[in-house]
Amino acid sequence: IFYVGSRTRYKNFKNFIKAYASSNYLKNNYKIKCFGTNNFSIDEIEHFKSLKILNNIEFKTGNDKDLIKFYKKTSLLIYPSLLEGFGLPSIEAMSLGCPVIASDIPVHREILGNACKYFNPKSVKKITQSMENILKKNPTRNKLINTGFKRIKKYKWENCALETKKIYNKILR
Repeated sequence: IFYVGSRTRYKNFKNFIKAYASSNYLKNNYKIKCFGTNNFSIDEIEHFKSLKILNNIEFKTGNDKDLIKFYKKTSLLIYPSLLEGFGLPSIEAMSLGCPVIASDIPVHREILGNACKYFNPKSVKKITQSMENILKKNPTRNKLINTGFKRIKKYKWENCALETKKIYNKILR
């Protein structure tokens, strides 16, 4: 299970960790890999120990090539934020065939559409259920992957440039 980015405040990392730790299925069958710039803090490590998952979680850092390798190897990207601007990791994951589950917040609905499984980010139980559902049911997982490939076509740089040009043309008229 892959987590990308900061783990502070609105990123809702603690609820994700609690959700993972509450499931014997997840703990017995999947490990967590976190990718970012800041290694685990002492408080985070103590929290992992208290939940008895320290051996199930790993921090990695690296460049874009490393990140791509992780997306391609992972079974699932989780994006549990309570608030988000755009959410680039979810688009990156979908472009590489990695299914995404994310918090049910407006920006995720707008960006990810039906290419994502959503959960209530404040409910540890719902986060757990979403992870288990995707990881246990291959047809749902495969459907998310295929829908993700279709969805990312909307986010090509060429489209971004054309849409930006349209906005500038309206402003400059």
